Amino acid sequence: MDREGTITRKESFEIYWEHPAGAGWSYAACLLGPSLVLLLALEYRIPTSSMINIDLPYLLAENWPALGVVFAGSAILAWMAYRRQAHFTLPGAGIWAAFVFLFGLPGWLAYRWHRRWPVLETCGECRHPAPRDRESCASCGQIFAPPPLVGTEVFA
Repeated sequence: MDREGTITRKESFEIYWEHPAGAGWSYAACLLGPSLVLLLALEYRIPTSSMINIDLPYLLAENWPALGVVFAGSAILAWMAYRRQAHFTLPGAGIWAAFVFLFGLPGWLAYRWHRRWPVLETCGECRHPAPRDRESCASCGQIFAPPPLVGTEVFA
């Protein structure tokens, strides 16, 4: 601008925040889930202007080993969540497995800490470990025997 306030020269430029090289391994080191990794990867490709420039083939070519580690780690954690849910004979094993797969390690921690887990004790009839948060064994259906009397019980 000159002293009178008129525009004498006009230039335009675009600012892009490029995806740093090797950032995929930092995501994999944290074992974030596939959904979180995709969101973070897309965030790095969005420029500060209003136009969106997502170079997904470049992202996949640059970070496929890290994404493979994230997907494999999330699949293992999802399998562990499914097995734990089935071991305690609780409903929704597939839903919890999908949740853990999508959110990875944070999803696994949320799954493990979302409730108190019942104590497992061996059933007197079938000898399988069964959760003691119900009246009967989850494996054989037999009603659990009452605990033995030790002399300190209070009968009201």
